[in-house]
Amino acid sequence: MNGATEQSKSYILRAPKTIEEFEEYYHLRYKVLREPLGEPKGTETARPLINELSGIHVCAFTPDGKKVIGAAMGFMSKDYAKVHALCVHEEYQKLGLGRALMNALEAKMKKRGATSVYLNSRTNTEKFYQKLGYVSVHTMTQEEAIKITGMSIISVSYTHLTLPTIYSV
Repeated sequence: MNGATEQSKSYILRAPKTIEEFEEYYHLRYKVLREPLGEPKGTETARPLINELSGIHVCAFTPDGKKVIGAAMGFMSKDYAKVHALCVHEEYQKLGLGRALMNALEAKMKKRGATSVYLNSRTNTEKFYQKLGYVSVHTMTQEEAIKITGMSIISVSYTHLTLPTIYSV
């Protein structure tokens, strides 16, 4: 039985607040997004670093608030937004947490004035983003065998979104 089914199905969604929470947030981003590609530590942050510093960060924590189990980060550029990172701890995948993180991130972007949201998706996550309403706008190949698809969602209605402190699946 994985950790997600052993625990209650409520997750706390909020920005990381302490140095320790940011360290755990970046560690999860590295373990899920960069380490599987053989990338070194340090590649889990956005470049240029100003995007990371001015970014919109959302974390999913276990119900007790002690463990980061999901992370999302995006940044603004005038009237559009870019999703830079989205990841969920392996034990908590396929439970709706990725959707909850994206909803929270998109709501914060909308609040800051975004009318369009862009992201790059790996082949294995393309269907996830399509279910959220994103459409492919171009395809590129990064590194050796990773197909990246640029996707966007334009003029999204966010009226159905709420930004709860606790998200229940």
